[in-house]
Amino acid sequence: MSICCNTASRSVASVLLGLALFCGTVRAETQVPPQAPVNTMVDVAVFNIFAPVGFDDNDNVEFVISGSLPDTCYKIDEVQVEVGLDQIIRLTQRSRHFDDPNCLKMYVPFSSVIHVGILQAGDYVIVDTAGGLSQKLHIDQALHATIVDENLYAPVDTATFNQVGISTSELVIQGWFTNTCVSLSAADVKVMKHDNVIEALPVMEMRQDADCLPTHVPFTVRVALPQLSDGPYLAHVRSLNGRAVNTLFYMLNE
Repeated sequence: MSICCNTASRSVASVLLGLALFCGTVRAETQVPPQAPVNTMVDVAVFNIFAPVGFDDNDNVEFVISGSLPDTCYKIDEVQVEVGLDQIIRLTQRSRHFDDPNCLKMYVPFSSVIHVGILQAGDYVIVDTAGGLSQKLHIDQALHATIVDENLYAPVDTATFNQVGISTSELVIQGWFTNTCVSLSAADVKVMKHDNVIEALPVMEMRQDADCLPTHVPFTVRVALPQLSDGPYLAHVRSLNGRAVNTLFYMLNE
């Protein structure tokens, strides 16, 4: 008789244990996962608009914007650009704001290269719709009606700003030659300063030899920059592929 009671007790205990495990499993499966921070799309004002000069109506026009987000709760998003019939280029920099108490109260710099494409010759105004900042942009008419640029620019990959000393700086231009008959020296690079934009035109020399061959040779050219006052600048270097190499830097004379 005691054996039967012990067996029955063990059976009841097993059932109760199974129910407990089952209920625990159900509770675990029905727990609500933590929700991601709620985010909303907001417009942010830009601090600088860098508009290079020297574009023709056969160039892929581009300019650069920069600014800072208020804190780490903001993440940069798309840039909306509209070219109006009134020749006003309206830009809107979007960002996502996350409602998260763990965000750090520190500025977050950002920059974007805006590719507008080919524009008709004329005078334009770039306007930031969020902050109201504006910048003029002039497009010249090409001397020859062709889609090919009048200058044979070097195939530039990078452009690095280097502050050599007080009020002295240079631009280090690097890339790869793909033909044995082309070359580039510092004297071949035309440097122009317009407000806060440094434009460099690295025009290659081309020998008309019959023995020109394909190659893959790196090049480095150091170009002295004019004296610059303190502040932010854009180095805009034209390249063979039609897209310029853009480098933002800050000059600090101590």
